Amino acid sequence: ELARRLEGTGVTSNAVHPGGVATRFGVEGPAWMRFGVKLVKPFEMSAEKSARQLVWLATAPELATTTGQYFSGGKVSQGSARSRDMAVAARLWKVSEALTAASG
Repeated sequence: ELARRLEGTGVTSNAVHPGGVATRFGVEGPAWMRFGVKLVKPFEMSAEKSARQLVWLATAPELATTTGQYFSGGKVSQGSARSRDMAVAARLWKVSEALTAASG
């Protein structure tokens, strides 16, 4: 929705899935969560590697005019059907506006 609203301004807006990132998420949760965190730990990437993907997306000259896309694993990904539904995007925008206005 942001990309649509910024169309023609030269400003781009994209989304990125950072991947499974090794953080402290869940390490102080219930036993089942701590167990799950230990299981996936070997497959997680460092926060630095994940951050490099975000910096690349924000600064890559070859993406200077790319907008309204969803990136996963360093490439454009289709995402879910719901994520591409323009009516859902417009509704999310309105709800977000209402919630942010309500919080002051």
